[in-house]
Amino acid sequence: MDDDNDLTPYEKAVLFACCDANNFSLHSHVPPEYVRKRIKNIPAKYIKKAFKTLFAKGYILKHPARRSGMTIQLTKKGLQVGLVILDEIRET
Repeated sequence: MDDDNDLTPYEKAVLFACCDANNFSLHSHVPPEYVRKRIKNIPAKYIKKAFKTLFAKGYILKHPARRSGMTIQLTKKGLQVGLVILDEIRET
């Protein structure tokens, strides 16, 4: 799949953390803090920049929640690339 070639390693890590936090489901949505807790060894400014890029490219969506503010939801494109990243991880 060519869609994951334009992503930086930081963006791939954040996208995979979003997929993992959402249990690879298109119907769930979680707060961004929940995703950030799953990412280790990446500075916060790079995570924030990766979130902005992933929103702009259409891999994840901001989903409003009633009480907890904004949450993050995967798109079909984001799920497909997340599954490709999972396959890459399993191969190594």
